[in-house]
Amino acid sequence: MRLGSEDRLAETAVSVLVDVPALSHPLDYLPPVGSDAVISPGTMVRVPLHGRSVNGWVLGPGTGTSAALQHIKKIKGFGPPPSVLELSEFASWRFAGARAKFLRAASPERNTQSLVSAPTLMATATFDNALLLPLQHSQESQVVVVGATEDPFSLICEVINEVVVSGRQGAILVATPTVAYSERLAARLQRAGVAAIGPGPDQWVKARSGWPVIVGPRSVALAPAPSVAAVVVLDAHEAALQEEQSPTWSAVTLLEQRAQQAGVPCWLITPVPTPALRVGRSVATAASSRGSQAWPKVEVVDLTVTDKRHRLLTEPFIDAARAALAASDDPGTVVCLFHRTGRAKLLACRTCQQLVVCVSCRSSMEDLGGELVCTTCGDRRPLLCTGCGSMALNIVRPGVSRLAEELRALFQTNVDEVTAATSALPITARVVIGTEAVLHRVRKSTLVAVLDLDQYLLAPRMRSEEATMEMLVRCSRLVGARDQGRGTLLLQTRQVDHEVVDALRKGEVDGLMGALNERRQRLLQPPYTAYARLKGIDAWSYGEVVAAVSGLTFVELAEERGLLIGGTTEALCDALTATPKERRKVTISVDPEDL
Repeated sequence: MRLGSEDRLAETAVSVLVDVPALSHPLDYLPPVGSDAVISPGTMVRVPLHGRSVNGWVLGPGTGTSAALQHIKKIKGFGPPPSVLELSEFASWRFAGARAKFLRAASPERNTQSLVSAPTLMATATFDNALLLPLQHSQESQVVVVGATEDPFSLICEVINEVVVSGRQGAILVATPTVAYSERLAARLQRAGVAAIGPGPDQWVKARSGWPVIVGPRSVALAPAPSVAAVVVLDAHEAALQEEQSPTWSAVTLLEQRAQQAGVPCWLITPVPTPALRVGRSVATAASSRGSQAWPKVEVVDLTVTDKRHRLLTEPFIDAARAALAASDDPGTVVCLFHRTGRAKLLACRTCQQLVVCVSCRSSMEDLGGELVCTTCGDRRPLLCTGCGSMALNIVRPGVSRLAEELRALFQTNVDEVTAATSALPITARVVIGTEAVLHRVRKSTLVAVLDLDQYLLAPRMRSEEATMEMLVRCSRLVGARDQGRGTLLLQTRQVDHEVVDALRKGEVDGLMGALNERRQRLLQPPYTAYARLKGIDAWSYGEVVAAVSGLTFVELAEERGLLIGGTTEALCDALTATPKERRKVTISVDPEDL
């Protein structure tokens, strides 16, 4: 298909949204001079604006203004289809962001003048109509609960077969948390004979051409598929499905909206049905799920009764690690998870027991390369106590680097360190320690040890329990299910009776999420109350204006930040839309994950 073969607009003015975030309203332009090219909704163009040329998207016919209009300078090629144009308008309202930002994310990196022929979707060999429960209404989203270690591939095959049998036309959108996951899943579908595309340089053109199955990370929510036949979100609980920068749009929300626009089913597959996923949706367990047996074997170490001299390298951990190393020589046999980088983040004098702090700003100091460095102002000094002059310092809060040194001495083997700052080199050592980044680098392990689970359970976040379970699900997939007997998940904590620890030990997470949902509802916390975080030098003034006009509650925070708290998401989004920023320097994040 070449540009111009779609539904064309009349030979009059067209409405164009320019790629300038400060301009939220479309402008009218006349077709290019001397060009007979057809302009369709979504076509990307180049237009004049205040003495310069900018990119833009054709939204439809012009508004009929009587003012003198300028001509479009150039037709660049295909852009997002009409369904994505409609989605961008919803996304701009829902996440308080410029519509142009969403259309830019849904547009190709290079000009596209022609499309390719898309193949036909065929049923797969795997078929079991009991895997997914049928939806009572085509526009209803359903949460499908599976075990942490269960492979959702058969569920995706079931969705493909359901679309083939129903005769619905359009693409099946499959969202995953990461690019690597999308690439592996697309390759598996292709080997099974499914016409699927994953992340790559040709994904946009094939998606715009109407490819049957489109697999990708959160950006697949804005995939330029002309029509949609079904939507599947894998690991719908993952925070990676939400954009971190403003606007903090959620792939789950946008994919649900696309399914609702098209009137097709939307399945959210997850082992952790969080409160945010439960609200307004039906929840059902996949008939193929093995229940608690699909969760890993869990051992819990009580840090309140272990030898304090061993700190985090407790005797139960050492025994479990030695047994794992004796049973396997594979890289990544033992994975240690610790959420603190560096060597020593907090030290104390061994003689006078005083904490080692900076003499300038009284902040903590860490050991970097044989000298003390302030974590706040950067002041440096030798390794000594300013109170008594002793050079004998104890590490109160060790980091990943210090623990790696102790592990090397303990097991007499190489230890790899993995953090977000390390390069993507292959794992070669049998013992690996790192932050959560290590869970994306190792695919299989005999022992995964969370050295201090309380770092996650007591994190200063409203969604700390969900974040902890998200991390533990990734750990579970490294060691496998308990009925497979492949590996063990070891948790060290001072809260052995915590509900998260108890649920994971039993493999019964649904009850935990149900109790958490009731607590959130009782305390009026998200998702039962909408939040928007404001940040910038004008955050306080803008928040007060929005609160005064809409009746929402505004709370001033430190460092030019604030929170807008509303009853419902619709009321909050309407209030933000009705109150323009008017050149105020403020960024808005609706429903941020790190609140």
